[in-house]
Amino acid sequence: MEKAGERRVRFTWTTGAAKFSVVFIIDPGPFLKHLPAPATPKERPEPAGLLMFGIVGGGSVFTKSVYPGFWFDTYMGTDLERLTDVLRKDGNSGHKLDINGFFADFVAGIPTNLAHVRPIQWHDLPWKPDVEDADKTYFLRYRLNQLPFRVTAKNLEKTALLAGELAEAICAELNISTCWTADPAQAKPLTAPPAPMPI
Repeated sequence: MEKAGERRVRFTWTTGAAKFSVVFIIDPGPFLKHLPAPATPKERPEPAGLLMFGIVGGGSVFTKSVYPGFWFDTYMGTDLERLTDVLRKDGNSGHKLDINGFFADFVAGIPTNLAHVRPIQWHDLPWKPDVEDADKTYFLRYRLNQLPFRVTAKNLEKTALLAGELAEAICAELNISTCWTADPAQAKPLTAPPAPMPI
C-alpha cells in the first residue's frame, strides 16, 4: 500500500453467503478517536492501522485495530453476537462459529496486489463517525480562508478522517477548509491540499 502511495483501500471478501466490504486504513488516528476503547483482555500497543468490516447489503459493521507487524486480536467482545447472526444466514446455523478460523480465512483472502483494490472516498466507508455535514460525503474542493475567517475544528476533524492527518495539518497551517457535497454528480477527485503560493 505505502509503496503505491495508498493509505486507505477497499476490497471485498466473501465467506459462505456473507459478503464483506473491507476497508484498511494505515493512518487510523482520526478514526480511533471516535471508537470506544477495545474490550480486549490484554494491553495492546498503539494501533498502526484499522480494518473496517461492513456487510454488503446489510447494516452490520465491526472494526479491528491492526498493530505494528500487521497483526490483530481475534477477540470480538460485543461484536461476536452480531457477526454470528450474519454468518448464520449462510445456512451454517448448526455450527458453532470458529472465530480463529473465520479470521484465518480472511487473512488468506486479503489481496496482495493493489490492482484488485481501489482508493476509497468518504462515502465508501462502512462506518462513519458523526461529523460536520454528515450527509455531505462527496469531496467538492478546498477553500482558502481569508482572515479574519478561520477553518473550524469540526471541518479539520472531517478532513483528518477522509484525507488523513497530513492533510489536516496542512489545512490547519494554511487556513484551508474542505468543502463537501451530497450530490455525487458534483464530486471531484480527492487531491492533496493546495501548496501555498510563493511570495
